[in-house]
Amino acid sequence: MLWFGVEGFFIIAGFFLYRSIIANKSSAFEHIKKIWIRLIPALLFGFTILAISGIVHWWKIIDLLFFIPGTGLAPEVIWNSEWFVCVDFLISCLVIGLFNYSRKSAWVIVGVLTYFALSLQLHARPVKYSNVIDMVYYTLIANGICKGWVCMMLGMLAAFISQNLSFHRGKLLRIAATILEGLALYILLDYMRHSRVRFSPLEVELALTLFMVSVAHSLGYISSMLNRISWIQFFSRYTYPFLIGHAVMIKCVKKYASSLDNDYKAVMVIGGVFC
Repeated sequence: MLWFGVEGFFIIAGFFLYRSIIANKSSAFEHIKKIWIRLIPALLFGFTILAISGIVHWWKIIDLLFFIPGTGLAPEVIWNSEWFVCVDFLISCLVIGLFNYSRKSAWVIVGVLTYFALSLQLHARPVKYSNVIDMVYYTLIANGICKGWVCMMLGMLAAFISQNLSFHRGKLLRIAATILEGLALYILLDYMRHSRVRFSPLEVELALTLFMVSVAHSLGYISSMLNRISWIQFFSRYTYPFLIGHAVMIKCVKKYASSLDNDYKAVMVIGGVFC
């Protein structure tokens, strides 16, 4: 269940996206350009390595530059890293445009779209695919964007709550918040650790959302401790390049190291993540 890291990525991205929208006084175009500049280097790095290796065609860079999900890189990169970055960028552009136009109307539109996306997530049933194009469309475009939208909106809601609620920091509140933080972390770790999950994906997403509200205010002792550990925040800036590097190394190892033993392959993949 470690793929919940993708959903966590969306929730955290939505949290900071809303904060960025509130703090940013520039035009929607300037705001979107900053996001594009921040995301594109790691994708170009992965694309260049795969293109030099002959794994992906150079003309695919056009898709990559416009963040078209599922078409820019090789399959391993698409399913492991590229698609959710593309979804993050496309949703961010839509949300920035809406809030730049009208913040009151934006919340109404966001709420309606979230309702439909969540309904599709809860009621959609898996289907058999007749070809790869259908599989990419129904799982990546439809399901991926719906999942990304719901999770990013949860992150935005957490940011909204954390900025508009004030708390009286008494000892009783800190103890209660610490208990809730511990429960949220238990739900997250239990969901990722067990193959037979006791919590639904939506329950885990809500737990992470509430945990982020608590962290934003350092309500409990756990969140206060995390906020004091500055190296965690510094390390988080490099998590996306690590994921891209990991996906690229998996693809390269799969193609060029088929004759090597599994232990050596594992060393190469781990080394690629930390390079």
